[in-house]
Amino acid sequence: IKINGWIHFLILPLRRIQLKLLVLERGFTFYFIPANIPEKKSVPSITVRLATIEDLDKLREISPNTNLFKDFLKKKDIFVIALSDEKVVGHICFAMDLPIKYKNFIRLQPDELWHREAFIHPEYRNKGIYPIIFSFAAQIAEQQGFSRVYSSIISNNQKSIEIHTKKFRFNPVFSYTY
Repeated sequence: IKINGWIHFLILPLRRIQLKLLVLERGFTFYFIPANIPEKKSVPSITVRLATIEDLDKLREISPNTNLFKDFLKKKDIFVIALSDEKVVGHICFAMDLPIKYKNFIRLQPDELWHREAFIHPEYRNKGIYPIIFSFAAQIAEQQGFSRVYSSIISNNQKSIEIHTKKFRFNPVFSYTY
């Protein structure tokens, strides 16, 4: 895994680079078992549900890149949103496909997912919303027969690593440099 990443790094100067910066990313890949995620109690005034195509306008308010959200919905990924008074305040996606940069490192089995995307609006952070949407998505994954979900967390995001390993029992698989 590390060798493959370094090969890409070493041949990079041979490729033509057009106005792009070289970004070196270090991170950890984890997995968790959806069946092991306990159900979290709801937060008053927050509704959690699967996203639909009708939610794209609401999602545009927190992220202008709705093409990514359209892809999640087209592929029938597990895409969950949290709403407060019909305003999207957070989302999470467990995808059936890997982002391109991880395809050389991991191969998902048919009963495995990738924790692709998660976001909580800054005004709503530290209010218990993320554990609710995370456990909701994990329950759906379990109901649909998925046995494992993989995730990648950048190594300098210690808060996220701590939350996911302690609260959600993420198990380390490997570290990587990209």
